[in-house]
Amino acid sequence: GFTIHMPKTYYQKLFKPYNLHQNCNPLSTPGAKRPPLPTDTTLLSKTEHAQYRQTVGQLLWLSSIRPDIQFAVKELSRALTAPTQYDQKAVKHLLRYLSGTTDFGLRLRPKLSNRPLLQGYCDADWAGCVTTRKSTTGVLVTLADSPLCTTSRTQTTVALSSAESELYAIGTTVSDLLHLNT
Repeated sequence: GFTIHMPKTYYQKLFKPYNLHQNCNPLSTPGAKRPPLPTDTTLLSKTEHAQYRQTVGQLLWLSSIRPDIQFAVKELSRALTAPTQYDQKAVKHLLRYLSGTTDFGLRLRPKLSNRPLLQGYCDADWAGCVTTRKSTTGVLVTLADSPLCTTSRTQTTVALSSAESELYAIGTTVSDLLHLNT
């Protein structure tokens, strides 16, 4: 097998605008499990907004090989049109997590087995967003026991029960499997 990871220089460029490349105390989680309601709703200045958008774009690119940050990046992406100081703090939290995990990547170890080559796994939280009460679906699709596709998506409708939320997650996973199988 082998591991796909970003070079250290990519992380250094990501940290530089936030002055986190020097003496940064790394955090053990990419973000809060269930973020509280925002307390500081002051909008960012134009330059801070541009920097926020650029950073989130870089984090989106990085999340393609770092499934551990996909949920946090999804949450940051929701604020791209009007980010606040609260969102800026969430970016810094994620960057501090990344500062301690720059050697993480996507490990691929394909192996042949009697199981189907293409498999899907999913999970959902129920009403995880405190403002919209929408749920989040997490999907992992493997090919020969190696991760092929991972996603974290906000469900488009509000589920009335945890079972309904899980059912939407299953539908998303089947859709991904059908797309990848064609």
